[in-house]
Amino acid sequence: MKSNTPYLIPSVAVGAVLFLALLLMLEVVWRPWSGPNNSWKTYLNLENAVPQGYTRTLPAYTGKHGPQAVWVPSAAAAPEEEGRFLFTARMCAMCHGIDARGGVFAADIRGQSASTVIRAARNPLGKMPAFTAADVSDEELQKIAAYLASLGPTQAEGAPGEGLQVFRSYCTTCHTIGGGRKVGPDLAGVGARRSPEWLASFIRQPQSVTPGSPMPAFESVLTATQLEAIVTYLSSLK
Repeated sequence: MKSNTPYLIPSVAVGAVLFLALLLMLEVVWRPWSGPNNSWKTYLNLENAVPQGYTRTLPAYTGKHGPQAVWVPSAAAAPEEEGRFLFTARMCAMCHGIDARGGVFAADIRGQSASTVIRAARNPLGKMPAFTAADVSDEELQKIAAYLASLGPTQAEGAPGEGLQVFRSYCTTCHTIGGGRKVGPDLAGVGARRSPEWLASFIRQPQSVTPGSPMPAFESVLTATQLEAIVTYLSSLK
């Protein structure tokens, strides 16, 4: 009788490989012992509770980092909650800050209306890049506006955010508001000293109002909407 010993070791090896393959399939594909959002093999945000109004995506295996997932607004999330997510995902927070208070490169945009947000995204002022509908849709911008509205009015005494943005884009090289004189005068309180009509005329053609003024004319630089916005903003500084 021939011995079966020569076939025993290969059979055991094949069986072990098949067993390990089955375990791997169970862990990665089926996971009968755990739901997809509560994997026993937690990593980073998988071990944290999901914030209210959000749901967690299915975990994805990312090489050496193990399974990871992200939080996204649930279908029942309020517009401002989804807007908060979009404000970060669409890179708005990179310049305006997560709380939309602005900073060195961008304006405080808290409280801005949906129409203003859409106009600023499509036809931005200063160095802000334009965002096409392929980058962010009007519906997403409206949700972003809902988030901004939830943050309350803008700073600078409730002045329109668009006027503040125009000021930061075109005027801060020469002027400050409460920071002292630079090339031009400090404009703190200018709304109490000058009428809106005077401000509009001076911004358009400084030489026609004050002959010899070193300030350049902005008549061909600013649009009518931008001029109205900055006059409204300056007039609020009292």
